[in-house]
Amino acid sequence: MEQTIEYLPNGEYEVSALLRCSTGQTITFSATHNGEVYTETLTGIGDQSKSGSIYQRGWQKVTLPSFTAISGDKLVIAASINTQTNGTWWSIDHFTLTWKPSSITVGITNNESPAPTNDAIYDLQGRRLKTPTTSGVYIRNGKKYIK
Repeated sequence: MEQTIEYLPNGEYEVSALLRCSTGQTITFSATHNGEVYTETLTGIGDQSKSGSIYQRGWQKVTLPSFTAISGDKLVIAASINTQTNGTWWSIDHFTLTWKPSSITVGITNNESPAPTNDAIYDLQGRRLKTPTTSGVYIRNGKKYIK
């Protein structure tokens, strides 16, 4: 089974899930991003508790290596099991895609006006004016003045 997630925002990602399966069976859990495949395998312990685990009934947490995405990337998460015998079972739950924002900026341009000069004049809504046309209250050099 697989799931495709498209249009990831910039950042670092980590994929994890809880998995369990029949004793001795192997589940392959993977994520594919930009042609790079991150894979972990889990050998099942059946429906028994794993010693020292915080999870019960055979659940084990699998976390894939982290990767960095650029805005618009896609990720394919997949899990599979090779069922060789009758009575083989498997379960996957609690898929988690953890995102940590990145400082990477792509395609962003500065459309702001240049920094105001000392003699720039603004109205009370913050609009820069060449010269006030009507009487009223204005801002110049960071201070209010009345025309």
